[in-house]
Amino acid sequence: LQASRLGAAQTAAASGDFSSLLADPTKYGDLVLTQAGVDASRANKHEDAAKLFTAALEQSRYQRDALNNLAATYMQM
Repeated sequence: LQASRLGAAQTAAASGDFSSLLADPTKYGDLVLTQAGVDASRANKHEDAAKLFTAALEQSRYQRDALNNLAATYMQM
């Protein structure tokens, strides 16, 4: 199941369309959402990245990578 979720995140990253992940982020784990946020940030989609990092933090509020990347994303915005 985790591999399927990661595959969906990788597909979104490859296409540059993160709407499927943002539509229902509860279906994905915090690590998958954080990685998708990194991918969105690299694609200069900072608003999507911030939403993905925030969704990851809603699942695990002390997720270090999501916290750091969210702060960096806010700086980019």
